[in-house]
Amino acid sequence: MFIINPILKWSYKDIWDYLKDLDAVMYGTRDYCCLYNNGYTSLGDKLTTNKNILLCQFIKVQNGQPEYKYAPAYFLHNVNPKHERLSRVSTPIPKYIFEGIVSKGKQFARTLGYPTANIQYYLTLNTNLTTYLDCNPNGSIYPAFVALEYHHNGKMCVYRSGKYWDYIGMCYIRSNIIEVNIFDLDLNKYPSLYGKNIHIMIFDKIRDNIECESIENLKECLKEDEKVIKQFFTFFNN
Repeated sequence: MFIINPILKWSYKDIWDYLKDLDAVMYGTRDYCCLYNNGYTSLGDKLTTNKNILLCQFIKVQNGQPEYKYAPAYFLHNVNPKHERLSRVSTPIPKYIFEGIVSKGKQFARTLGYPTANIQYYLTLNTNLTTYLDCNPNGSIYPAFVALEYHHNGKMCVYRSGKYWDYIGMCYIRSNIIEVNIFDLDLNKYPSLYGKNIHIMIFDKIRDNIECESIENLKECLKEDEKVIKQFFTFFNN
């Protein structure tokens, strides 16, 4: 006797394509838990199940408290299969999401080996938000997820490639200035970012801006920041 499992090699996308098939939606023949529509990708007990950080799409601050919006589980197509399990591990809580267009800056960071994308953002970084972010008047450094070439329809971000947060990086915020250095950017795909739509999800800051004694000292400081941020995102890369 042979036992055959026809879905043994199905991918995460295969499963959701089956569940979201038009006939299934119309006739209700393939039900699934409603929690999958609210940012969960893997379900266990209450103590070990969280919303998947990669599906966080919008953060609104009301009275100093963040309100989050998460996409459904089927938005997680074409990613590392391990990312489904981010619903079952403790991950950092995102602090805020900025959306904007990359503009040309002074390009000083490029001379340091850390080129940054300067962001013309759609949200005003007012005093209350700066306080909420715990941003130093001289600037602060934050770990960041980065998504490129995404559009906003007023409610949520609609992705093109099937992978929402493409890169990790180092975000610098001061007053009305937002810059991000994107780690391991695919320069063949993105030879220039000018004019590109960009989303940046930041987490709690790693440090405030400091005055360095020399250019070499500044480079060493940035190198250490990169090391700290990559360590911070270990959960994402494993």
